[in-house]
Amino acid sequence: MSGSNIGLVMKNLEKISSHGVQDDGRAEADVFSLTASGLRIVNVFLTNPTRPWSGYQLSKEAKTGSGTLYPLLHKLEKHGWLESKWEDGEQTPGRPRKRLYTLTAAGARNAREALRDFQMTAIGRGEVAWAT
Repeated sequence: MSGSNIGLVMKNLEKISSHGVQDDGRAEADVFSLTASGLRIVNVFLTNPTRPWSGYQLSKEAKTGSGTLYPLLHKLEKHGWLESKWEDGEQTPGRPRKRLYTLTAAGARNAREALRDFQMTAIGRGEVAWAT
């Protein structure tokens, strides 16, 4: 199932609280909320959890602008959901290097939980949670 085939119905979506409890023991300080854009972005990562994604690819798949995307990627990385690195290889002239983002095991767990919470909230309100 590709990210482009999955769409979230975000009508009247409230922020969903997601606990970022990490293997290193961080807990309360790592609690944060994902907005509709954040849920779309983590959903893209879950379509292929081991794939490295560039910001441009994520932006296109999640239909999210860079002003929303990059602060969220930074937040997800800070909380241990993502890891990032610069692309390998020689830089192409006229094109900046890409930063590649990969979902961590903890991030995959937290993303699935956040999406499950969203689905339960939407179902409880009588809304459609997923459209394929």
